[in-house]
Amino acid sequence: MNCKSSDSILVSKEQMKELHTWIENKAFEIESHRANPQVSNGLQQLDSSIFGAGNNASSINLISNPNFLRIQNDSVFVHLPYYGTRHMISHRSSQSGGIQLNTEMKNYSSVYQESKNRTTIKFEAKNANEVLDFTLTIFDNQSTTINVYSSQRSSISYDGRISALPKEKE
Repeated sequence: MNCKSSDSILVSKEQMKELHTWIENKAFEIESHRANPQVSNGLQQLDSSIFGAGNNASSINLISNPNFLRIQNDSVFVHLPYYGTRHMISHRSSQSGGIQLNTEMKNYSSVYQESKNRTTIKFEAKNANEVLDFTLTIFDNQSTTINVYSSQRSSISYDGRISALPKEKE
């Protein structure tokens, strides 16, 4: 028996059970294939050639750009490129401008909405310079949306796919 989910991809009950096990065990990784920055005046004014073919200020292809959001137990590991407006720059920041974390999650919650075939996970994470609120939407077909809200940057979202935590990371 198959179930229909977002993007009209059919998934089996076994695949759904596997997905829900990853989520329940907090042992999964998301790789994003598209970044969707909040379009600001500054981004709109950039020459479109900066974004590359098929990209624009509101949608940037990440296929050749290594990235991940990994949840393992109560920790989150994030390496995501960032496109958008930074409101505050710390002189202590050694980051390349992307969103990089290796920390414990706070205020973690997970809710499955059967009628919408999706799980919504929310948590907060901090680094030395900012507070980040994450909302992950994980559809039964394993497609995902990550929304990131920062104390120092404009919000951004990422579209991608979830998979089991790589064996060497467990």
